Amino acid sequence: MSYSSGALLDQAVEYVTVGRPILGIGRIGKLQLPSSSAEFQRCKEIKGILEDYSSRTEVPRPLSIAVFGPPGSGKSFCVENLISSFDTRPMKERTINLSQVPDLEGLGSMIRAKLKAQEEGSQAKILFFDEFDGPLGAEALGWLRWFLAPMQDGEFLDEGKPVTFGKAILFFAGGTAPTLEEFERRAKSNEREYREKKVPDFISRLRGFIDIQGVNGTDEARPVRRALVLRHQLQKRWPGNTAEPPISAELARKLLATAHFVHGVRSMEALLDTSIVPAGETFEEKHLPSTELRRLHISRGPLDGRAIGVSAGLDEKKTWVLLEELTQALLGSGATIAYGGDFIPGGTLDHVVAAANEVPDDLIERDDSRLRNYLCYPSHLNPDVQDHHRMAQGYVDFRKLETLSEGERRELGVPPCGWFRARGKDGEPYDPKHHLGWAISLFRMRARLVMDVDALIVMGGKDEESWGRFSGIAEEVMLAMAMKKPVYLLGGCGGATEAVGRLLGLGESVVYGDGYLRDPGPVGDEKAMAGRFDLPGYGDLPQSIAALRKWLQERSVWTPYWPENGLNLEENRRIFGMPLPNPAQKECVDTILSGLMRLLLLVGC
Repeated sequence: MSYSSGALLDQAVEYVTVGRPILGIGRIGKLQLPSSSAEFQRCKEIKGILEDYSSRTEVPRPLSIAVFGPPGSGKSFCVENLISSFDTRPMKERTINLSQVPDLEGLGSMIRAKLKAQEEGSQAKILFFDEFDGPLGAEALGWLRWFLAPMQDGEFLDEGKPVTFGKAILFFAGGTAPTLEEFERRAKSNEREYREKKVPDFISRLRGFIDIQGVNGTDEARPVRRALVLRHQLQKRWPGNTAEPPISAELARKLLATAHFVHGVRSMEALLDTSIVPAGETFEEKHLPSTELRRLHISRGPLDGRAIGVSAGLDEKKTWVLLEELTQALLGSGATIAYGGDFIPGGTLDHVVAAANEVPDDLIERDDSRLRNYLCYPSHLNPDVQDHHRMAQGYVDFRKLETLSEGERRELGVPPCGWFRARGKDGEPYDPKHHLGWAISLFRMRARLVMDVDALIVMGGKDEESWGRFSGIAEEVMLAMAMKKPVYLLGGCGGATEAVGRLLGLGESVVYGDGYLRDPGPVGDEKAMAGRFDLPGYGDLPQSIAALRKWLQERSVWTPYWPENGLNLEENRRIFGMPLPNPAQKECVDTILSGLMRLLLLVGC
C-alpha cells in the first residue's frame, strides 16, 4: 500500500499543520486512535473490563492483561491511559522492567516495594511487567512459569514466605513479538518447549490482550495514527507556541507518509529533538539533522538493508497485478528488489520499475538504489537492453557481470565482445556452443544473484525451450535451496514455479516421475560441460533435468533440507496453491511479508 497520497493523508497533514480535526477519532484519556480501528475497539473493551473489575468488592484472583506491540509503539502509554479513569497514581509506582531484574529473588523484592508504594483500599493494586517474554538468565521465556501462581491464586513465595496480591491488575507487555498471535507462533516453533515453558498455561490465565500497531503500522489509517502522535510531539517540542506547530505541509506529508521510524515514537521524538529551527522560521526538511543522525531514527522500513530476489516469467493476464502489488509491499517495507534477466519494454523488471515509481522518495539522501538488475554476458550488450537501461538510470542499479572469461569465449567460439543468441531465429542454424555459452553465463549470474539476496520469491516462469540448461526458475530455486536461502513459491501463476513446487511437496499430494519440469535436451557434450555448473562448497548440484527432479523431491517442504522461510507448512501450501490473479492475492503478499519479518528480524514489524 502506498501512503504517499489519499484523502486520509490529506486530512492528517491538515491536522498536523493547522489543527483541523480529523473525523472518526476515538479517545481514551490522552490516547487517541482511529475509532474504526480494531486497536481502538479492543482498547474500549479492555477499559470496560478494567473498570468493572476495579468496581467489585470481592474478586477471586488478579485480572491479567497482555499488551503487545513493536518497540516504541506506546504500550505503556496505552496502559497508563486505560487505567487513568479509575486510578491516577504514577506509572513508576507500578512498572517493573524484567530485563533489569537479575533473578527471582530480585523480582520478589521489587514487587513488595511496588505493592507497598500503592495505597490500600477498594481500588486494585496495579503492576506493569515490561518485557515479560524475555529470558530469565539463559532460559528463554523463563519468567512465564513464575507468573502462573500469581495470575491464578494471587500470591507468590518470597524468601519462602507467601506474599498476597489481593485485588490486583497485572499487565504484561511483550518485547519479542508485535502481536499475541506472533508471540504464540514463535513459542510454538518447538512444540515440546512450548508446553515445557508453560506458554499455554500463561495464555489461559489472561483475561484480555491488546495489539498496539504504533506509528509504523501498515493499515490504511497509518497517516492518521502518525498525525495524532506527531502533532502532540510538535507541541511538546515547541511548548507555549501561540500559533499552530511551525511545520510545513511538505515536511509533514513526508513524515506521515514516507519515513519508517526505527524505534517507533521514540525515533519521531528524537528527530524533533535534534532539529534546529531558528525563531520565526517554519520547520522544513532542511532543518532536520544531518544524514548520519537521521539514519539513527529513519530508514526505508523494517526490511531496509535486505535484498529480496524476485523471479517471474510473465504471463501478463496472471502476474502483472500480483507482481506490482508485491513490489510495492516489499519496497514499502524497505527491502531492495533484485532481478536477474533482461530489462526490456514490457518485461518483468519493467513492471517492477513502474510499481517502484509509486513508492515515496527517501527522507534520507542515499546512494543505493531500491532495484538491482543482474545481467550476464552477453545480455548487457543487447542493443534493446542498452536502450532501456539509458531510460532507467537512477532507478536501477545495473550489475553487469562478466560471466564468461576471454578463454571460454574463444573455446566456445562466441563473439569476444558482442551480442549473440543462444538459439537461432528465423531459420538461423542452431549452434550448440552458443547455447552452452549462454547456459554457463546464466548459471553464474543466477548463482551471484542468489548469493547476494536474503530470500527468493518466484512465480510463473517458462517450462519449455530455454537459453539455459533448464528453466531459469528451477535453476534459481535449486541454487537458493543449496545455499539455504528462504524461498517462497507462488504456484497459482502456473509455469515452472508450479512444477518446481509440486516436486517440493507444496501441492495437494506427493508427486514423482518425469511429469514435472520439461527436459529441454542437452546444451553441450559431457566433456564441454564438465565442471562448468559446479558451485564450490555446495556439493554435487544436479546437472540434468532428471537429477534436478530427484534433488528437489529429496528436499520437500516436510524434510529437514527445506530452508526455513518463516512460514509453516500450511502457510507455504496456501500461498503456493492460491489461484492467481485473485481478489485475495493481498493475503498472499501479506503472508510472504510476515514470513520475511519473522525470519529476518529479531522483533517483528
